[in-house]
Amino acid sequence: MSFRSSSALFGAALLVGCNALTGVDELERVSDDASIEVAIDTGVTPLDTGTPPVVVDSTDPLDTTLDVAEAAADTADACEAFGVDQDMDGELPTATCGTDCNDRNNDVFSKQLKFFGSPYSTGLATSSFDYDCNGVDEPRFPDVGGCTMVGGACTLAPGWASAIPACGKAAKYITNCARFGDTCIPQQNDRVQQCR
Repeated sequence: MSFRSSSALFGAALLVGCNALTGVDELERVSDDASIEVAIDTGVTPLDTGTPPVVVDSTDPLDTTLDVAEAAADTADACEAFGVDQDMDGELPTATCGTDCNDRNNDVFSKQLKFFGSPYSTGLATSSFDYDCNGVDEPRFPDVGGCTMVGGACTLAPGWASAIPACGKAAKYITNCARFGDTCIPQQNDRVQQCR
């Protein structure tokens, strides 16, 4: 069986997404059964680097284990060579194998730890709270709170006074408890649900 790919078996699938690449070294994987031949067309024309193809002996388990870490590093290097971090947040856009899902806003990148009370524009007439590019609007304050009497003292569970509001929406948030006789009264203020 023969595979045509980039610098590693798994690299082809990763490099196809990097449109700027015009070619890479070839790797061929050959088995003892020469009657079966499969070619994977990546759509990328390999550069003539003068490097001979690598032949892998499929009967040797060490040879069949490709260096995936090296392939990932090669792919990252190739993507960085062609990608531009337009918003200067330290991450390349997803369009060039990066992790920044909105390279026009430097608050949006995969390692974002801050939460925000208003959404950002995606540029597609929509907005999003997914500031950390994980595909989920993660709320900063995810709990309903309350005050309970425990052993003659008020115990606070900070959180929303009722239903948890959507990202960017305001509601009453319990921040403290006050004791009046045998009753705990929640102390509340308005708070905007922040998300990332």
